[in-house]
Amino acid sequence: MADRPPGDPNLFARSVLDAHPDGGTSLQKGIIELPAGIAAVVVSDAVVPVPGAFFGVPTDGAAEVLSVSFQMAFPRTPQAVAVILSTEELGAQEEFLELATVVAGGISFSAPQHPSTLAVENTAAAASPFG
Repeated sequence: MADRPPGDPNLFARSVLDAHPDGGTSLQKGIIELPAGIAAVVVSDAVVPVPGAFFGVPTDGAAEVLSVSFQMAFPRTPQAVAVILSTEELGAQEEFLELATVVAGGISFSAPQHPSTLAVENTAAAASPFG
């Protein structure tokens, strides 16, 4: 979550895309409508450093990743949220982007009207000493 510039939250996505630098052929930008509102979407690939200490080895490495970010303004507040998902599985780009869109589509800025059956079951299981 970060502060966003003042103004119409529906224009936030456009300002994000305008501010995002164009960076070659691997970059795709767009605006989509999600259940939580309009989102700026940026898809890119990059080589990122991977510290060897993460894997218990003395040398650092690098990994090529495909990333997608969804950025949207919170309604009625001066903040915005960015959801960024990445994968090293570059051969599964279509599946990854579809899954990322499903994840972003599950974002909501309001409480559910009725608790789901799964939420009720999880609450009951959490209260049980037998877990």
